[in-house]
Amino acid sequence: NKHINVKDCIKYISYALTRTITFIDIDNILITTIYFFLGSMKLLHYKDINNQTIITYLSHCAVLDDNKYLIGFKSSHHSFYKDLASTYSSISILHLLNIPLDSFCQMYSIKYNKEIFLKSTSSHQDRKIGRVYNYIVNDSDSDIRFIYCALSIFVFLESKNEIPNYFDINKVKNYISSMKSYEGGYSMIDGGEANCGVTYCALASLSMINSLPKDDFTLIQWLINRSVEVNGRTNKESDVCYSYWIIASMKLLN
Repeated sequence: NKHINVKDCIKYISYALTRTITFIDIDNILITTIYFFLGSMKLLHYKDINNQTIITYLSHCAVLDDNKYLIGFKSSHHSFYKDLASTYSSISILHLLNIPLDSFCQMYSIKYNKEIFLKSTSSHQDRKIGRVYNYIVNDSDSDIRFIYCALSIFVFLESKNEIPNYFDINKVKNYISSMKSYEGGYSMIDGGEANCGVTYCALASLSMINSLPKDDFTLIQWLINRSVEVNGRTNKESDVCYSYWIIASMKLLN
């Protein structure tokens, strides 16, 4: 309340959340957009949210296998395929609403088997290289963001200890390591520019498999430099979204 006009924020988010489901032009990120809106409402301690509308929409985005078991979520009811980003966002939404995945499935008569769901999530990993694809159809994006999404799903479903049973952890670590930039942070592509959002995803992923780097002073200095300028990449303009990734990364590193 001291720094932000909460009333106006809630008014804007409520309006946007009401209209979002009808936005065809953001179909590829619609579920993730709903997650950000809902998360913002929760951070503002706003309780008058139409939860039923949100979870009903999620049920229209559920993707089932040939035996009618839930295997993930797609980005909108217009989409055809499940993707990890939307599955991660859907699980996050249910977590914010305190609805376990199995309870959600019961509400909408969806068959659920945790092992089938986790196996489907891990099927996005390229076992030769270790990277993880957002989609398993076509040749989709496969940077560190989707490793983060996949591992986070396991944590949300209280299956962190099972991660080594489903993923080649050494390949994951090697792949993340190969994206380390000379600047200290992590990049989306081999030899690319370090980026704060990707760096957070890298550190969070390594944290979930108990492999966080220790005393990496180049990384720490790079994060400090980013926090001074509040930008996500060296010599870029300030961008407030990166303050989130910078602080989250520093917190992971204590």
